Amino acid sequence: MRKRLFTLELSFVFVFLCSSLSMIAQQQTFYADSLTKQISLSSFMELVKQNHPAIKVALGQVSMAEAEMLSAKGGFDPKLYTKLDQKYFKDNNYYSVLNGGVTVPTWLGLDLDVNYSENEGAFLNPMKTTPTGGLLSVGASLNIGKGLLFDQRRAAYRNAQLMLQMGENEKRLQVNMVLMNAYKTYWKWYIAYENLQVLNEGLILAKTRLSAVKSQAVFGDKPAIDTVEALSQVQNREADLIQGKLDVQNQTLYLSAYLWGENLIPLELSPNAFPKKDEESIAANALANIADTSLVNNPLLVSSRLKLQQIQVEKKLAKEMYKPTIKLKYNALQEPVGDLVNNYNMNNYTWGFQFGMPLLFRKERGKLRLLKAKEEMQQYELELKQKQLQVKIDAALNKLQALVDQTKVFKDLVNNYAVLVAAENKIFKGGEGSLFLVNSRESKYIEGYLKYNTIRLKAMESQAELNYLLSNFEE
Repeated sequence: MRKRLFTLELSFVFVFLCSSLSMIAQQQTFYADSLTKQISLSSFMELVKQNHPAIKVALGQVSMAEAEMLSAKGGFDPKLYTKLDQKYFKDNNYYSVLNGGVTVPTWLGLDLDVNYSENEGAFLNPMKTTPTGGLLSVGASLNIGKGLLFDQRRAAYRNAQLMLQMGENEKRLQVNMVLMNAYKTYWKWYIAYENLQVLNEGLILAKTRLSAVKSQAVFGDKPAIDTVEALSQVQNREADLIQGKLDVQNQTLYLSAYLWGENLIPLELSPNAFPKKDEESIAANALANIADTSLVNNPLLVSSRLKLQQIQVEKKLAKEMYKPTIKLKYNALQEPVGDLVNNYNMNNYTWGFQFGMPLLFRKERGKLRLLKAKEEMQQYELELKQKQLQVKIDAALNKLQALVDQTKVFKDLVNNYAVLVAAENKIFKGGEGSLFLVNSRESKYIEGYLKYNTIRLKAMESQAELNYLLSNFEE
């Protein structure tokens, strides 16, 4: 019996694992099947935005800042309180003191209070004596010195607001960093695929020419040594093609690292996938994709500005500490029976006055002096960052413009090489010219095309870096 139960348990576990793995495999397969054809840059970037873990982490930072904000708002929450003290000894009720009510803090430093007390006992302090039905008091306390314009609660709330803004800003920075790297990885994959097509084309040309040279050598139209040179060219290009395939395979893996499904399931790009041809965005219109270069809301500077504002909040609170403590308290008293409005007597009340002030203010002066120094240092740091960022943006714009211009030059150069290759092949097929010259023309064409692709990649990487500096990826 026990053996049968053990067998059933194993069967259940096996079925559960198989079904779970099947579900994951189906999701991965579905995803891969949907990316077996052309993949555009826009569709890839959208997939990264949806499920990449680093972007999820960035969103989590905002949630944490919102929690801090909620906590800071608690400083202004109404508070319900009650307290009961009683003493019984040798069957005597020495005292019974009941006190309860609600306090409502306000933004202006005024605290409202509603209180009920009911006290009795043979040895009760006469100061705490209340009518038989208890005593109701309604009043307020107000700081008219320190804490009137600003206090610790308001400072905490303002700092929480700044922390929320910093969380949003950090989210933008992280998202832009992830998207910049994803953007650059896509174009590395794109160019690797383009290079593979060029290398494959070169191999096809070399194989075709080797076949033709062999035929001509048989009939004596070409020397036999030409077949060795043609074969060497085929072998060189086969080696280059192997490297090109390796580059595509690796770049496909790197690109897959940015692809995630729901529930943080890593996904793989299908080996049959290929990039969408998008020549204009690679070169001619690269600069047109750059948005406004203003630094007003740039997240690379916003953090420094928010830190400066945090220091200014602390400085404002430190200045408030220079004021003396002057607190007024007033409570109207009324027996909680009958008509409270008509029975109210203005002569029934309690009030209080509190005053306090340090004589030398050394603690306050030291705190304020420290904050002024921090504010000055933070202001210098902000100005320096702003200048450095502007220089980086200007340099990146210059670099991108130069790369775009180089791309146009290399494109014309590749076209000219293609004309030379076609002409030299025509001459060679006509029985004139030399195999060495044909190979040289083709090698120049392939090298020029690969160089052209390298410049294109540099242009797109430069555009990505510029967009990161301008925080355009999240827009």
